Amino acid sequence: MEHLAGSQMPTVDAAMLLFGSYGRRLILLIAVVGVISTVNAGLMYTPRILFSMSRDGLLPHNITSVNRRGAPSLALFFCAIASI
Repeated sequence: MEHLAGSQMPTVDAAMLLFGSYGRRLILLIAVVGVISTVNAGLMYTPRILFSMSRDGLLPHNITSVNRRGAPSLALFFCAIASI
């Protein structure tokens, strides 16, 4: 417990104690997949929020435009620019 209390990444250290060197890789892989999934979810729902706000009259009406596949293209463009 003392070793884990002083650690910067206690989950990784605990996994190393339980599973050896593969435990560290496993926890770091899970963390990377989690971060990528979170970024993907943010990129998927943020344009829809802007689209809904525009439809409700809180943003300019032209943000409600969608492309032929039904994606809110202008809202997606604004989110991409803000992300960059």
